[in-house]
Amino acid sequence: MRTALLVLLVLSGCTHEPSAHADCTGVSDCRPPLTLKTLAGPPLGEDLLGGKVVLVNFWATWCAPCARELPALQAVYGRHKDDGFTIVGIVSGDRATDDAVVAFASGRQVDYPLVRGGPDLERRFEAGDALPTSLLYDRHGHLVKRWLGAIDEAALEDLVKQSLVQ
Repeated sequence: MRTALLVLLVLSGCTHEPSAHADCTGVSDCRPPLTLKTLAGPPLGEDLLGGKVVLVNFWATWCAPCARELPALQAVYGRHKDDGFTIVGIVSGDRATDDAVVAFASGRQVDYPLVRGGPDLERRFEAGDALPTSLLYDRHGHLVKRWLGAIDEAALEDLVKQSLVQ
């Protein structure tokens, strides 16, 4: 019985591409590596994300729940970005131009990195069709929490604080 359970645990490990972190083992999901160009221009890659607590947030400008959660995300980001927390906003299923997305986000004081999503990126994160969809990863790339729908600021705050001290 224990052998069968151990085999099941090993087989249910990372289902995504391996993380850049060597300790990505066990039953935790692993954050797919990101190497993307932000809508503002600079590249965003593992060199900037490695060792950080990362919230990956799939959203769109036309999505009302997405727009409503932006202030909560920005508030938590603002409080913890100097502590090793970051957010990657992935614009998904949105026909707005990059300039329009940047203007939309800037109008809501969003200053975390934004990138353009696509089917491959959505598949790698198993984002599905629901917007907003968010995934919180700890410093080792292990999935802490997945949200389908808007995030509650207090719940995100608590999980980010916990993840930053681990």
